[in-house]
Amino acid sequence: MTIALTRPDKQPLLVERPVMNAAGTLGWAEELRQQFALDTLGALVTNPITLAPRLPAGGTRIVPLEAGLLLHTGLPNAGARRTVEQHEAAWGRLPVPLIAHVAAGAPDELVRVLEKAVEFSGRAQTVDGGWGYVSAKDGNGFDEGSTTITQVQGLRGCRNAGIPVPREIIDRAIAYIHACTLPDGGVQYSSKGG
Repeated sequence: MTIALTRPDKQPLLVERPVMNAAGTLGWAEELRQQFALDTLGALVTNPITLAPRLPAGGTRIVPLEAGLLLHTGLPNAGARRTVEQHEAAWGRLPVPLIAHVAAGAPDELVRVLEKAVEFSGRAQTVDGGWGYVSAKDGNGFDEGSTTITQVQGLRGCRNAGIPVPREIIDRAIAYIHACTLPDGGVQYSSKGG
């Protein structure tokens, strides 16, 4: 079952299953790989990522409520650049799409974090122009159609928000989809067949 996550007049993010974790509940992915079947999710949502590093919150962090509790973490993370450096390889091996939870204190911070996301996406693209569950940076070269389409949708969202997306990344993705299209109009799983 494919589910389209979207708003009216926007490109959807396609996921294969209707379940995602709440932002930050599964860490950065690699911590739970042995304890949790990540492939049961439609996508993995990261912990918050901010442009500059942030330390955990101090003082009272948990407030009991009648309906549960309120947890304030302070959005601790190593900052956008270091977070990507630390987790890029693990993210490239995810069996599901990654949704980066980007937190910003100002619009210009958000722009800079999304620019970093576009750079990461360009490095993760395979030489054939697609994306797979393993980043091209890891040298695997695996790619497939639904992951490629999802990645292009994310890049389109960045472009729609005014973030520059290098034309060559999109051109290679278009060529990849054309290479996967069969003479009868069907689309094979990967540029390598299937």
